[in-house]
Amino acid sequence: MGLVVIISLLALFDRDLLGDRQRYQQFAAICIAGIVSWAAVILLGMYLAIV
Repeated sequence: MGLVVIISLLALFDRDLLGDRQRYQQFAAICIAGIVSWAAVILLGMYLAIV
């Protein structure tokens, strides 16, 4: 998953890398949102386990 994030961030800064920069910006946003929501689920699970 980390590799996907790195590739998508590279695509943001190199507009010739994959051709369609806007599509990869959306892809990067989806990846980041997925990681944030996954982290939120883990934190919620830890919180519920402690409480």
